[in-house]
Amino acid sequence: MRNCRYAMPSVIAVLGAFLCVACAPSSQVRTYDAADPRGSDVVRVEGARFAAMTSRDYAALDTLLADDLAYTHSSGETDTKTSLVAALREGRLVYVAIAPRDLRVTMLGADAAMISGRSHMSLGGPTPRQLDIRFVDVLARRNGRWQTVLWQSTRLQ
Repeated sequence: MRNCRYAMPSVIAVLGAFLCVACAPSSQVRTYDAADPRGSDVVRVEGARFAAMTSRDYAALDTLLADDLAYTHSSGETDTKTSLVAALREGRLVYVAIAPRDLRVTMLGADAAMISGRSHMSLGGPTPRQLDIRFVDVLARRNGRWQTVLWQSTRLQ
């Protein structure tokens, strides 16, 4: 789906994230700042994924990204796990540095979580650039480990 011309996949991804929040029993939905230990496992996994993307650690990415990943870049382009990892391997997409901030963790029960925040991204490869984004990342605990199932980002001016 890389280089998708239509915004529909990103709209569907965002709606899916909101449905996760809306369908979770309100007694199970809890939001924490990144420093709160109750969301620390999810924040740690997010940091590990960012580190794996910048170091091109494909073995780590294989466990940190869900097989059914829906990844929408700030450009509106979308990727699956397979197409995202291929773009990283081939050097079409190169994350040099990822600096997240203002993280909020929303636990959607025991096996689902959402992280929102901002990040400064340094990209290399064929089109080096610097950009600031706002993002939402939805993770699911599968087979005892957290995996990113949905990423949606928006470029900030």
